Amino acid sequence: LAAKKQEFERYRAKLQTQFEETESEVKSNVEEWKTSREVKKLEHRADKAEDYANTTILFAMATMEEAEAATLKAICTRLDATTAAGTTHK
Repeated sequence: LAAKKQEFERYRAKLQTQFEETESEVKSNVEEWKTSREVKKLEHRADKAEDYANTTILFAMATMEEAEAATLKAICTRLDATTAAGTTHK
């Protein structure tokens, strides 16, 4: 669980950094790059966008794994409580 939390935090931190870079880039003049045909800058921008998309996918996967683990724990704890009470809870 600790490893998953570290992985989750790593993705979250990377997303924050990428978001800030993207926000900063938007302030720069991308239209000028297009007009001037500054291919290297546009390719770098595309690479960063692809990396950001990949990171968001990994973040979503880590979040789903955490949700699955939490759901299983909730089921187990409910079963413990039900067993201790000697009743069946629906």
